[in-house]
Amino acid sequence: MKKCRTLVAVVLAALMAPAAEVGLKVAVVDSCPTNDLTAVGRGYFNALTAAGHVPFLLPRMESPAAISAALSMCDLVLFPGGEDVEPARYGETPSPRLGRVNKARDQFEYAVLDAAVKVRKPIFGICRGCQVMNTYFGGTLVQDISSEVPKALDHRDPRTRRPLVHEAKAEAGSRLAKVLGGAPFASVSSHHQSVEKLAPGFRVAARAADGVVEAIEGIEYPACGVQFHPERGRKEVRPLTAIFRNLGELTRAKASVDAVATGLPVVAIADYCSYLTNVCAKANLVEAQEKAGFASIVVPELKDADVDRLLAGASAVMIGGGIGKRQDYERRCAFEDRVIALGIRRALPIAGICHGSQVINRYLGGTLALTPKGSPITHRNTSVTNINENLHKTINAPGSLMARVMGEGEVVVNSSHSRCSEKPAPHVRVTSRASDGVIEAFEHESLPIKAFQFHPERLWKTDPRALGLLKGALTK
Repeated sequence: MKKCRTLVAVVLAALMAPAAEVGLKVAVVDSCPTNDLTAVGRGYFNALTAAGHVPFLLPRMESPAAISAALSMCDLVLFPGGEDVEPARYGETPSPRLGRVNKARDQFEYAVLDAAVKVRKPIFGICRGCQVMNTYFGGTLVQDISSEVPKALDHRDPRTRRPLVHEAKAEAGSRLAKVLGGAPFASVSSHHQSVEKLAPGFRVAARAADGVVEAIEGIEYPACGVQFHPERGRKEVRPLTAIFRNLGELTRAKASVDAVATGLPVVAIADYCSYLTNVCAKANLVEAQEKAGFASIVVPELKDADVDRLLAGASAVMIGGGIGKRQDYERRCAFEDRVIALGIRRALPIAGICHGSQVINRYLGGTLALTPKGSPITHRNTSVTNINENLHKTINAPGSLMARVMGEGEVVVNSSHSRCSEKPAPHVRVTSRASDGVIEAFEHESLPIKAFQFHPERLWKTDPRALGLLKGALTK
């Protein structure tokens, strides 16, 4: 009887114990909308994961519907550092000391804010992100601290423009003060602009000794912006890791365990792992998926449980093409294998393009080889300056997705690869081959898996049918 009472007490204690804290799902906004890659520095993701959060990259998309669908996957939106904000955004003319601007990035980040504000999504800004937040809500900026602020500190090295550490102090009564305390703290900063006129509905949360605003926070709206860089791993600013641990308190964001994307279906693209310093994917893949009716997110290298949290809200998985010598090939393949396994477990459609088709075939039990030398087909024409001209013919199998969308018989595709699938995996049907026998597409007999050795995301601008291939591969 005593053992029974003890067991009951243990069970009751377990039931009454507070649930394990669940990290926020954080959308980190693309910082390179004018490049061929959609990318953000891996330091932001490392800081977020170290604090127990689950980050993903929000790539540049054009339609409000696609942006809103991707944002429905997250609890909070993070705007990272970068270039100066275009002064026209806050009604001023450019200063002679204005730095580089990125109008395409301004436009995208304002569109993300439009979508976030519409559903009252919490937001957090770092450096430029703080400035974007302030100007969006109606504030203005000091365009150059050194020439406009009397007796200003150096907020970045004036010769190298590298970060500097200086002292700042949180304002009494601010949410930031609750997190960092009332004593001065070491701020690592890298900026020559700052908040001038504060946006309505915001308050100053921290200042440097020269009076420059170092942080702002929304009074009513769930938002916080810091002018410094808490994600930088220097020992002087280790106490600032408390900012990431307390993102929920700073922005009043609440974690959701199983939020599901709404609106357009969302495709989870596995991180291309091209550099140790970035999380990225190809921008033209994101564009093509949007044209085919999908929103996109990019899933970084995370623990399986965290990847699975993101896939819970996704409708499909994409394993994209390669990006040459810049990628860490073995590391990338190992991560993609994990994403494929989790996608299969969730019965999600999985598509692969070029490198992605090879990874999927190998994962399923097939083999890879170098493309044949001396073939009449050029699978990777290095003499072509425009990748969209890397064209050759392939023959589609009757009844396949390739045949239904592109037609039976010969069709023209765009490819750029030095490897290919050699032996197809068990239960895989080859659905298209080039005349030299190279496998150009395949489908799994029972799983919703389809792969293309060529690039539909390049082909669609000259052959719109290629969007149908993406739609068919990413839909059950």
